[in-house]
Amino acid sequence: LYFKGKFSISIFENLLQNLPEGTSEMMLHPGRSVKGKKIGDFSAFSTYEREAELAALMHPDFQLLLGKYNINLISSP
Repeated sequence: LYFKGKFSISIFENLLQNLPEGTSEMMLHPGRSVKGKKIGDFSAFSTYEREAELAALMHPDFQLLLGKYNINLISSP
């Protein structure tokens, strides 16, 4: 929760530099913010913080950092 709304490529690289051996879990909620009138129960969750997380995940350096630190993305069962 410390990085909520602050997640960026530079923060991601700092995390990877300090990542211990083994499996780690990173939880993000990327998305788009609602422009204008909010409609529906979940529109309150559509914030600029989710846009920032989406931008970091879509940044070209995201994939490069995964390779640089030999990180393999996996899904949970």
